[in-house]
Amino acid sequence: MGIIIKYEIAKVLKKKMTIIAFVIFTGLIIMMSLAGMMGRTYVDGKFFESHMQRNKINRKNGVALSGRKIDSSLIKEVQDAYKDIDMTDRNYLFTEAYKNARKYSGVHDVLMKYAGSGAAIDITEEELYKILKNDLTKGYEDYELSEKEIAYWEEKDKELPDKLTYEYCDAYDSIISMQGCYMIAMLLFFLIAICMGNLFMDEHTRKTDQIVLCTKNGRAKLYFAKVAAGTILVMICTVLYLIIFIMGRIISYGYEGFNAAIQLCMFKYYPYKISVGQVLMLFIFIVLLSCIMTGIITMVLSELMHNSIGAMAIIVGLTFASRLISVPFKTGFLGMISKLWNCMPLNILYIYNGFSDLRLFSIFGIKFTLWQITPVLYILAIIIFILIGKRTFCKTQISGQ
Repeated sequence: MGIIIKYEIAKVLKKKMTIIAFVIFTGLIIMMSLAGMMGRTYVDGKFFESHMQRNKINRKNGVALSGRKIDSSLIKEVQDAYKDIDMTDRNYLFTEAYKNARKYSGVHDVLMKYAGSGAAIDITEEELYKILKNDLTKGYEDYELSEKEIAYWEEKDKELPDKLTYEYCDAYDSIISMQGCYMIAMLLFFLIAICMGNLFMDEHTRKTDQIVLCTKNGRAKLYFAKVAAGTILVMICTVLYLIIFIMGRIISYGYEGFNAAIQLCMFKYYPYKISVGQVLMLFIFIVLLSCIMTGIITMVLSELMHNSIGAMAIIVGLTFASRLISVPFKTGFLGMISKLWNCMPLNILYIYNGFSDLRLFSIFGIKFTLWQITPVLYILAIIIFILIGKRTFCKTQISGQ
């Protein structure tokens, strides 16, 4: 078995298409990982600072404020620092007032996320936390939640502290954002679609299936060797890209903030006690699992269709469709389809869409969020497609001369 897997891996790695695609996508991942520290900021053609300098200053200021409650005292300090700054004029960056206020920029950004740029200067502690509660109530209405679902989230909301605690977490914020795990997954899906389709097609296109399929181990054993080879390659590539990207972002922004509350990174209030670091661990697991699932689906589709291009087209089409098409929030059957649609990899990895979807799955009376049930769905899909592929491959009839 080990020998077969070795040669199946070698067949994929020696293809020119695989080498070219890997080099291109690896280059893109490296550039994405370091994008936060590349470039400079100019105001009306005048140099202000490099992005590397910006990150260094923001990190120093953010770490200094970390651990403080976002309460009346801190909010007043932010407002006093920013009250004389006209942020409509970009030249405010060069003023002495901004240099003094900049140490509060991290907290100011959190206030702007929830209250808006103008309101952040005038908001009180009571108004801020009222906005958070109103966001939650509006979420109940927007998602058309049932009474049991609302009761679930009310209990989760009670587990959170009364006031947010500020923590500097720019690295984790950037990794779990749409420019982070989301983009990594999208690039990996394209790479998998390009490289994995031919793993089952070579024997058919070169007519060597006439020899392979009539041998003792040319059916079930060969099938599982091919699936194992493809899965190994997908896992290695996924882990490699995640390491490159995460290390690049930590170099750019620093490692601090693993235990920061997810609410600091949201534009709408999400009432679940989970840190940005825990969300990152979850996203890493989902990216890995979704890439394995995509690789297996690509291989099985290419065998079903006897066409690697067709399999690649389906994977690429589904990847784009999952983001371009939105299924309305409804109850009943359409509501279930909508929830399942938000469990698609790119939807669940979009922190303001699938991850923060307040609708729940109920299994034997136990409530699960979309991100809790998503890994189970992916594992089921992997098992189903492996079985479909095995049946198809083992019953393949040799045709042609």
